[in-house]
Amino acid sequence: MSRWGTAPPDLSRVMAGDSLLVDATYSGTMAVTVDAPPEDVWPWLVQIGYQRGGLYSYDWLDRLFGYLDRPSANRILPEFQHLAVGDEIPLGRGPSWPVAVVEAPRALVLDMRHMGGFDWVWQFGLYTVDDK
Repeated sequence: MSRWGTAPPDLSRVMAGDSLLVDATYSGTMAVTVDAPPEDVWPWLVQIGYQRGGLYSYDWLDRLFGYLDRPSANRILPEFQHLAVGDEIPLGRGPSWPVAVVEAPRALVLDMRHMGGFDWVWQFGLYTVDDK
């Protein structure tokens, strides 16, 4: 699954958080095509998180593992539309993910370096199909 849904441009694209892990030992890239411009997807992305918009996964699975206490949002939540570097996104009842990069409406990077001995970042990039 480390290349699920990707095309060659997705695998070669430089993303906003790539410089956070200089010598990464593993990299996975997953892609999905959404019939909407980045500006329409961005409001859903910035409200991700526990006790926020949810994880947009299988709600039953997220509840089973304790990540969510309610279903993912099915509307834009105005109270979660302002995200800044340094904010934290909770993914469950455990640690929160610090926001390292916010480039609306293109990039969101969550930074889990130096937390528990396993350094990694979770990057979201929104690109139009024509972007190279």
